[in-house]
Amino acid sequence: MNSGGAKAFLFATELEAHSAIASFGFRLLRERPFKVFKNGKGNFLFISRVGILNAAGCMWHAARDYGVSSVCNIGACGALKPGFEVGDFVRITRCVFDFKYSRKVYSPSLSLGEKIASLRGAALITSVNPVVLQKDRERLSRYADVVDMEFYAICKAAELNGVEACAIKYVSDFSENCDIEKNIQKLEGRLLEYGEIF
Repeated sequence: MNSGGAKAFLFATELEAHSAIASFGFRLLRERPFKVFKNGKGNFLFISRVGILNAAGCMWHAARDYGVSSVCNIGACGALKPGFEVGDFVRITRCVFDFKYSRKVYSPSLSLGEKIASLRGAALITSVNPVVLQKDRERLSRYADVVDMEFYAICKAAELNGVEACAIKYVSDFSENCDIEKNIQKLEGRLLEYGEIF
């Protein structure tokens, strides 16, 4: 593990990161190959862009070029099972990949404090493609509670670089009719409730 390195937060989009950037003193360091911000505590914030390749590349960049020792992936996810509502925050306890040749399961254990530890735990599956149709949600619900498009790739790249990883997700959609972007705009401000982690 990269002991003694910096802490990083990785978001897929600037829309998801907006309140964290504005409220916790993050300043833009560079634009490419990924947007990188840093605050007065020495913590980094990265914008990977959507998808597993972007997420893996960004995680690799964070580890190799910035020496981070831990990363928290924060962002939106889709609900796959009943019992979740738009706006629910969850702590990811297990992560798998929607790919038939993948057998690895990640169980993040990085602690970010009591408030995060008290969040409802959820199993997550990472998908290569957006999961919109109900039939696709039903298929993936056999393996996980929620779905995203980045976290498995972050876990894999973090593992290869000796970086601890965890994820906090908020439910932005649960059906074909949800306006995901509109819901993210409503929900990303709720990150302020967890400001202690930044």
